[in-house]
Amino acid sequence: MKNDKTTVAVGMSGGVDSSLAAALLREQGYQVIGLTMKIYGGELTCIASRGHACYGPGEEEDIEVTASVAAHLGIPLHVIDLHAEYREHVLSHFTNEYLTGRTPNPCTRCNPMLKFGFLLEKARAAGIAFDFFATGHYVRVSRDEHGRCVLKKARDAKKDQSYFLYALPPSLLGSLLFPLGDMSKGDVRARAEELQLPVSRRPESQDFIEGGAYGDLFNESDIRPGPVIDASGRRLGTHRGIIHYTIGQRRGIGIAHSEPLYVTGIDAARNAIIIGPKAALYSSGLHAAGLHLLSTDALSAGRAVQARIRHNHSPAPATVTSCDSDSVAIAFEQPQLSVTPGQAVVFYDGDIVLGGAVIEKPIHTAEQESLHA
Repeated sequence: MKNDKTTVAVGMSGGVDSSLAAALLREQGYQVIGLTMKIYGGELTCIASRGHACYGPGEEEDIEVTASVAAHLGIPLHVIDLHAEYREHVLSHFTNEYLTGRTPNPCTRCNPMLKFGFLLEKARAAGIAFDFFATGHYVRVSRDEHGRCVLKKARDAKKDQSYFLYALPPSLLGSLLFPLGDMSKGDVRARAEELQLPVSRRPESQDFIEGGAYGDLFNESDIRPGPVIDASGRRLGTHRGIIHYTIGQRRGIGIAHSEPLYVTGIDAARNAIIIGPKAALYSSGLHAAGLHLLSTDALSAGRAVQARIRHNHSPAPATVTSCDSDSVAIAFEQPQLSVTPGQAVVFYDGDIVLGGAVIEKPIHTAEQESLHA
């Protein structure tokens, strides 16, 4: 129970969400301190700051804005340098995945490893004491009928960010606060204006890297043109480098055809992009690895779940077909579009986040049947 000695550290980024989270907690009587990550190490020398993003030369401005919010609220702000950790655990992973033909989601690594991991460790190592940690994520934490802390979707389905937090340590949930979990974005903007926060109308970040300039992270030797082929192996054209493509992509392929063509596969060993009709993008299931359980102790074969295969995907009814300590396979009730290796699949039971894993490969009907044989 909070009192005037209960301290909450709030992860702040200069956006309206984290700023309002800090303001609401202060209003509720907590002692609030701000923590912000310094992660940019100057790697993107080819681009100038083009606005607020998760990573890029605009970070200095973000920190200045965060400091202005902290001053407005009358709370201390601590800037924690995590650029080495970010480079090792997020950027290196991101580039390595793309070079192997996969499409990673940096947020599903950055959140558990950086924001809810190294940030807290380094803050405490620096002598910054706090009882709870809070962010502006649109999620909720509650207790189930057994008294267990569980992560749940936000009340506003359009803003729900639970997909990005599936890999949080279960033991951490009891010390987390998410003040915006029951609010809509409209509510947040209105409340921020009411409290006269300096960022009440600041646009929210849409990109991982400013302008989506991922290519700046790679060496020129890593980006090699190669063949564009169909499912039979017939060469149809030449691509610009596999890092520029992802499963389900239609634009930028550069192949004229009587029907729309999509990227249906990426073969890094051959440096090839595989294309085909939209029908080829549907999968009856998937196999994933790196299983992390959050709000349950086990997933067993035959269990019904809802599976979200990317952030903007509506969770699809599915059944677990096999599962061990690291990997899981599921079959969808209805085939799903563009199951993409490298992306996370997150499992739900209603609003509760059961856990998730990283997609290794889509499974098609014949393969799914063989798993049951």
